Amino acid sequence: MARSSATLPLRESAERFSNSGGPSTSYVRSDRRVKGKSSRSRLLVGIDYGTTYTSVAYAYIKDGQDANLGSLGVRLSEVQHIASWHGPYESPIVPTVTMYDSSDPSKPKWWGYKVARAIDREEAPDTANAVHLAKLLLHKARETEKETVRLTGLAQKMGKKDIDLIVDFLRQLYDYLFGDDGYFKQHHASWLDDADIDFVFGVPAAWSEPEQQAMIRAAEEAGFTKPSRCSEPEAMAASYFGPHDSSFEVSYS
Repeated sequence: MARSSATLPLRESAERFSNSGGPSTSYVRSDRRVKGKSSRSRLLVGIDYGTTYTSVAYAYIKDGQDANLGSLGVRLSEVQHIASWHGPYESPIVPTVTMYDSSDPSKPKWWGYKVARAIDREEAPDTANAVHLAKLLLHKARETEKETVRLTGLAQKMGKKDIDLIVDFLRQLYDYLFGDDGYFKQHHASWLDDADIDFVFGVPAAWSEPEQQAMIRAAEEAGFTKPSRCSEPEAMAASYFGPHDSSFEVSYS
């Protein structure tokens, strides 16, 4: 999934069941969500960590706006996407790729579009240390066994666990968004002074509970505080209905 799948997790971050009458499989509610009027502004950040590409969407909810479950009022027209990566790269998606320097594999030296740029400029001496398709490590299957075996071998060669390859990419993403020179400090610094930040990750519906939990733990280790999760099929629903009805809300049954 690419651009649209980051949009619905934003809205879903405030639309969890308030009773036990709905499905209980994959909807995790952040401890920071409260009923009634919000005492602070909120920055909702939806992340689609994809197998080949990753995208990020966000919306700012002003202080005092109604934050009751099911009535947040965030519409697709109010949701923005990160559309600038590493300077000249204008795109709503960034490659889910990292590459390590053999002399110091503790953290990636390049990530996203910088990987291809480093290869083109012959700045990367060993492209064998490039990590792509790492998301497959969270849901191993027979048809992707060749890739997961390769990734596990690469992780072991660098003294890492499988999950570290995912954490390393997400940490680069977090620093790009919220680091000292990050996207939000450059473009929306005032929001960071008065807003609580909610992170919501889209997850495949086919993933088991342990696989979804592993994704959330990786996000937390990378710096995303108390992340929530939302299934990706609902993001697809929003991408279809949203353009036709800006007040579209997901209903559960």
